[in-house]
Amino acid sequence: MLDLAFIRKHPDIVKEAARVKYNTLDIDYLLDVDRRVLEVQRQVEEARTEQNKISKRIQQAGKDKAERDALIVEGKQLAEQIKAMEPRLHELEEERYQLLLLVPNIPDPSSPIGKDESDNVPIRYWGEKPSFDFEPLDHYALMQKLDVVDIERAVKIAGARSYSLKGDAARLELALMNFAMDRIARKGFTPLIVPAMARDFCFIGSGQFPKGRDQVYAVDDEELFLVGTAEVSITGMYKDEILRAEDLPLTFVGFCPCFRKEAGTYGKDTRGVFRIHQFNKIEQYVISKADHEESVRWHVYWRYGRRQSRHVRPGMLDTQRGEVPGNPFVFVLPRLAGPPREYTLSR
Repeated sequence: MLDLAFIRKHPDIVKEAARVKYNTLDIDYLLDVDRRVLEVQRQVEEARTEQNKISKRIQQAGKDKAERDALIVEGKQLAEQIKAMEPRLHELEEERYQLLLLVPNIPDPSSPIGKDESDNVPIRYWGEKPSFDFEPLDHYALMQKLDVVDIERAVKIAGARSYSLKGDAARLELALMNFAMDRIARKGFTPLIVPAMARDFCFIGSGQFPKGRDQVYAVDDEELFLVGTAEVSITGMYKDEILRAEDLPLTFVGFCPCFRKEAGTYGKDTRGVFRIHQFNKIEQYVISKADHEESVRWHVYWRYGRRQSRHVRPGMLDTQRGEVPGNPFVFVLPRLAGPPREYTLSR
């Protein structure tokens, strides 16, 4: 959530961020609600200040019954005014809070603008593009040929967008999870295995709610939701805690099963193991001071400060400023994949 003081001081910057991220939030309306909150707060505070003055005057009135009675009546009237204003104040504060949850973060100026994947921009290539004297198979055809995936029976169990890995594919997934965990842990990151269920404050704190709520599975009769990334659970770990500046940065590499509804994607990427409801993922997570230069240093570190593995080809992805959910992350691809590239993906 952006600091409200920043929004008040730089409304044009926030409006531009909303525009390039295809966010329809009306920033002017948010600021109007904010002004109404401040006005009602002022009225309530003035009434309470006057109420306190009257309480002191009642004590000072001594045995003057007429003055005391008049002051008591005036105090009761102020109490009624405050009582009448407080529900309106709480209503406005809640509306402002819900609007603040929808305000987009300010994108880095170096991030290109794009609405969807058609606007992705390659920023670096490495390796040689292989050439074939035959028609190469896609991942699903290869997995079927090698008998390492069973989608039909998985769909029987769990419905559409489900899959089961078999044999070497199951081993490969576990190997990749361990590879990523160990590789990042060697950089000093603390490994974590975190809950795959979390309360709503974790999703709000990581920016997943309220806008992405339709993509999240809820646990009936429980105040719990299935996470789509370990980031949600790690964010919730430090709720209501004050961290010492000298202890920063805190760096973690987290693992958990992840879940997404994939709402609104009917008929899209239905072939193979894409847009699935359940998957495993390794998450890099850094808690550092709220500073743009510090953020840039971390992103540059992960983009250029790592040696490429001889055994896998990493393809690094940033995100564009479009309104497609996602964070910067790293794909680890088998060597049989095509030429590695860095992309900027729509956000």
